[in-house]
Amino acid sequence: MPPTADRYAVTLTGGSGGPHTPPTVLTVHRTELHGPGGFPVYADASGLFRVQIAGDIARPLTGTDSFGHKLLHAVPLP
Repeated sequence: MPPTADRYAVTLTGGSGGPHTPPTVLTVHRTELHGPGGFPVYADASGLFRVQIAGDIARPLTGTDSFGHKLLHAVPLP
């Protein structure tokens, strides 16, 4: 299912401080890039954290520091 929102909140649990640190929520915006499968690429303000989103699942792209997560929860933003 292709994403429909221009912005998403992506939650990273655990973070670099370990499993007991509070979750980090990043806002990602649709870019003009497309990744594997033709889905749009979403990036945070720095452009270093990049994901593709299908449904409510964000998949970090190669080279993105996602604290070891392979799948992340994504919520569309208005």
